[in-house]
Amino acid sequence: MRLNKILLLSALFLVFGCKENTQPGDTTSGDQVSEAIAPKQDKLDNQTAMAILQENFKRNCKQKLWIGKDTHRGRFRDKQKLKKLEDLYSQLANDGLLTIKDYGDFFQGQFTSKGLSTFGINNIYNDRVTVARTEIVEIIGISQTDADATVRFSYRYAPTRVYDMRQYINDPGKDNCPNGILEEKIQLKRYDTGWLIEH
Repeated sequence: MRLNKILLLSALFLVFGCKENTQPGDTTSGDQVSEAIAPKQDKLDNQTAMAILQENFKRNCKQKLWIGKDTHRGRFRDKQKLKKLEDLYSQLANDGLLTIKDYGDFFQGQFTSKGLSTFGINNIYNDRVTVARTEIVEIIGISQTDADATVRFSYRYAPTRVYDMRQYINDPGKDNCPNGILEEKIQLKRYDTGWLIEH
């Protein structure tokens, strides 16, 4: 009888003793797993970097378009080019971006207030017009240390609706927009309000 009691106490000690010893080192608890897989809120990811660049990276390509000067129809030996130019004027006019004065042998154009705003023009006479805008292609890579990050990305120039006018009425040989895919890097800094581009 006494032997049975000793064996029973020994068994109980082993059971409860093992449970107490395993709890402190248990690496499968819900809290610890959650903490291990929780994302760091201060890390700059590709999606956030892309959104910041799309909103803030502006390197528009501008050229002078002489739409305010007389465009003489007789100067166009290629009548198809003349037709394309007239169609461009008409399309812009239909959308309220341009007004046209047609005198028969020649015609003139003038950007409306809507056109000035759309194409980033400072005045209506012979000013530089946004013929292409930067378009972010992809995030190549991000290098981050604490609250600072360097983002390398690629971009290209996307034509605006007046882009094709350059071959008809522009200031030749000046302000040509780069072609192809270009690369750039930019510095960002993390504030309590989020990531901002460092100028």
